[in-house]
Amino acid sequence: MVLAVLLAVSPLYAQQVVVTDQLIYDRTTGFMTAPDEYNIDDTEPRKNIQEVRWSNNLRVGYGVPSLISIMFSSGSIIGGCDCAMPQRDFGNTLHDVRYYNTPTLTLQSLYIEYMRTINPWFSMGVKGTFAARWSSLYNAHTNELFIRNNSYAISALLSLRFEWLRRHSVQMYSGVGAGLAARIERANGALIPMFDLTLVGLSVGRSFYGFVEIGEGISGSLRGGFGVRF
Repeated sequence: MVLAVLLAVSPLYAQQVVVTDQLIYDRTTGFMTAPDEYNIDDTEPRKNIQEVRWSNNLRVGYGVPSLISIMFSSGSIIGGCDCAMPQRDFGNTLHDVRYYNTPTLTLQSLYIEYMRTINPWFSMGVKGTFAARWSSLYNAHTNELFIRNNSYAISALLSLRFEWLRRHSVQMYSGVGAGLAARIERANGALIPMFDLTLVGLSVGRSFYGFVEIGEGISGSLRGGFGVRF
């Protein structure tokens, strides 16, 4: 009798062990899953180190200018570089006596980016950047404003991101972007192709996080900011 009960119970026990052993840990998503044929109760936990992955990612950053962003904001990659020494004549000297420039204020590589998660390691979205320089020319005798020498650089890019390290609150990634950039200075403007490259990025946090990046392109060479996942 006892032997019959043990023989009846043992298959059920063995099946439970098999179910437990058949849980598969997916290093990409952090989820613990099992084949459908085992029909695990829906209340059973199916995830490990990561909670539900957020599909949307919005962030704001600021970057130290890179070589490309400096060249673009100064206009040297648009109109070329005139390396000849300027010739000082009587007209230039008179101009310097009659007018003076205010200190130049510079805003470099301020950007906002939205990414949509396609799969756990790949996201795509759009990025917009803004840079500006403000300077004014005044009459040296009357202090009246003569002209504003302001210039603006605006870009819109399609961005791709590849996350190659995913942990509970830490992610590391690389990315690339391509699009168009416009430089506007008084009545003049130019539109050229532009790129952005993230060599290495590090984000720390979960739904709200901070990040730093090293890269090249219109967003700057050293970047940092804050973001939110939802």
